[in-house]
Amino acid sequence: MRKLMFKDVFTMSRIITKAGIKKDLERIVSESDSGDRLSLGIDFALGIMEGVSGEKVEQEIYKFLADVLECDVKDIEEGDPMTVINRLTNDEGHEQWSDFFINVWKLLQKKT
Repeated sequence: MRKLMFKDVFTMSRIITKAGIKKDLERIVSESDSGDRLSLGIDFALGIMEGVSGEKVEQEIYKFLADVLECDVKDIEEGDPMTVINRLTNDEGHEQWSDFFINVWKLLQKKT
């Protein structure tokens, strides 16, 4: 897993906006125990996945995850979902990504 970059904030913000899932993510954050970063990060990521189950941002999600996990888009698109989830939650640097999702959410809340 690659290190977090500032451009990731903008990528995630565009995905959330295009998917129209801001209200759903707000609910996830308000219901989650803020002390458990990993749990909140996973809930946040799963909320995004549920919200983008249509095709309108599917390719953007594949590109983003492939970039983060440093693999090909095809590896994400055709790969085992559990492998991708395990890499996101267990690879070196996963805590940084959990923090990232929390902080992106906080930035989005300030926009409204």
